[in-house]
Amino acid sequence: MESIFLIFIIIVFISGCALLKFHSSFILFIIIFVFIVYFLISLFFDAKCRKKIKTQYKEIEESFPEGLEKWNKLNPDSTKENTVSNRYKIKDYEQAIKKAQEFDKWEEEQKEFTKKCRDLVDITMPDFGCYPYQVPFKKTNDEGKSIDGNYKVWQSFAGS
Repeated sequence: MESIFLIFIIIVFISGCALLKFHSSFILFIIIFVFIVYFLISLFFDAKCRKKIKTQYKEIEESFPEGLEKWNKLNPDSTKENTVSNRYKIKDYEQAIKKAQEFDKWEEEQKEFTKKCRDLVDITMPDFGCYPYQVPFKKTNDEGKSIDGNYKVWQSFAGS
């Protein structure tokens, strides 16, 4: 868009110079001057944009490290610009991963707890029997999708 605007300005300028019968070397000088100014302005804004993208990428690295790692695995050819423009997806990945980790931690804690309970039955009530039940529940995986989980419960009963 900017280059089309620049070409339009040059065409209008050349037409105006031709009407005023300026020397062709002066017209050439002006054209080169305009291109140089345009090039320098473009460089300035490009550097400014790169710096902003670099800063935003760093913020994503610090705020959503696991989400960024997942993003990079799913999009190995992604540029920093593309990564920054998808920061909300990366944030969602981070949240899904954290939630899945919470479920995984809870499941591990419950396995340890049920094992301790089962061991206590053997120690404190040696004549009792035990029967396990699997209690299904919904949990979230690291993609944010609902999946099935199982929770093991031991029922103790007096031996017959």
